[in-house]
Amino acid sequence: MAKRFVLGWLMLMVSVPCLPQTAVTTDNTAKSIGAGRWEWTVFIKADPATLSQIHCVEYLLHPTFPDRDRKVCDRGSTPGQAFSLTASGWGTFDIPVTVFFNDGKTQSLTHHLSFDKPAPLPTVASPAPAGCNVAGSFSIAEHSIQPLGADWPGVYLYAAEIHHILPSHFDLVKSSQPLQAGSFNWSEQTRSSALKRHTALSDADTNAYVKFSAAPKKPVPIAIAGPRATLTFKDPQEHKSISVFVCK
Repeated sequence: MAKRFVLGWLMLMVSVPCLPQTAVTTDNTAKSIGAGRWEWTVFIKADPATLSQIHCVEYLLHPTFPDRDRKVCDRGSTPGQAFSLTASGWGTFDIPVTVFFNDGKTQSLTHHLSFDKPAPLPTVASPAPAGCNVAGSFSIAEHSIQPLGADWPGVYLYAAEIHHILPSHFDLVKSSQPLQAGSFNWSEQTRSSALKRHTALSDADTNAYVKFSAAPKKPVPIAIAGPRATLTFKDPQEHKSISVFVCK
């Protein structure tokens, strides 16, 4: 009797398939667009098999948004950012998320919008300047900050003003604490840093910055002690972004 019971139990276990776990998570990117406002994109992440079973994703925004109930039924083509929704605003909040599957089932999630997750910088598409031994390259938006590179630890480039024809204005910042692009505030940084009147930062400077201007395609020496190098700026978009090449 006991043997028949065990055998029946084993057969039952074999006959019931293991149901897959649908691991759907949320995430977002964000970038400052000036005047205290942020543009952000919220999306879901899952394995390809799970994504193929999703019909739509619904995001419930803050009550201050018009048409706060946003439903996205287009998976999109951006890798790792399925069913994405882009909007802009002043502050962070919790976003209720409902995932609708093709079989009629739903999954409820809550995403906390964060401005500490900057959007990936666009790849610099233009060719490097002639004679430039490229140590690094990136695109930087107006009113944003970017680390200069491993050769200059703790040194950041801040884009104060970007102009298409006139010279653009920048600040070279040396900070004892890591600076995060998503949460960086220039006004707060100037209160904790010293503006140097000379043209370059020294090794002894810890929280300081220097101002400089640069015209497109004209190399500017990096204003800090250390490896000799220059910054070259290309393809400026008025009050938007500019390509930067760090040349040794």
